[in-house]
Amino acid sequence: MIVKRILAQNGLNNFSYVIKGRNGLVICIDPVMEVELTEAIDEFGGKVDIIINTHSHADHTTGNHELVKKFNCPVYAHAKGLPSIFGNEKIAVKDGDEIDIDGENKLLILHTPGHTDDSISILHCEFDKEVALFCGDTLFNAGVGNCNSGDPSVLFSSIQKLKDTLSEDVVICPGHDYMDTNLKFCNSIDKENDLYEKLVGEAELVDFGLETKMNLFLRTDEPEVQAMLQTSDSEMAFLKLRELRNNW
Repeated sequence: MIVKRILAQNGLNNFSYVIKGRNGLVICIDPVMEVELTEAIDEFGGKVDIIINTHSHADHTTGNHELVKKFNCPVYAHAKGLPSIFGNEKIAVKDGDEIDIDGENKLLILHTPGHTDDSISILHCEFDKEVALFCGDTLFNAGVGNCNSGDPSVLFSSIQKLKDTLSEDVVICPGHDYMDTNLKFCNSIDKENDLYEKLVGEAELVDFGLETKMNLFLRTDEPEVQAMLQTSDSEMAFLKLRELRNNW
């Protein structure tokens, strides 16, 4: 299976992803239609068979109209988001659903609300080995999504779910490139960790093992991080971090 990541030059630094299975099936996750995405689709055979939206926010669904009009492809999303997502054929997915790609690769749907009620993360597995997580606005490199349309306590539970699910070598594929800003925020809290400065400006994909070292939102069970936030409770540390990030 081949995966291409496309960074949108739209001021929001959205990532879209195009996946091509061994059988030629093409899936587009969170399409933002720009020249680079069109070129990737052309490179993969000039078609899209399936669209998957990680949630219903407009910056993750703007490409639906053009792709559905051109390819008449179905749109997969969580049931809570489907009413506000464009598509001719809309298919609801729920936690635990699997989308087979080519018999060797599959996508496992994880319901990870908090940023929005309808947020999903998509775990790519090859021969049942976890490979990559397409996590929309739930988990970012060195951060997590805002909760302006959701609930930070619910997001905490979703992040705990990902921590319990993912192996260290799973590649994290977020919905935006916020890495540098998030690293600088983490460094403003955890001033003694020199990892952040080393990673600023890096464009490479990050695995979950590294993510757990650089992302303070994944470390709120550590006594050292709790002490920085003046609490002894993991969820309270997470909520305090989210509030600090809101105002940073």
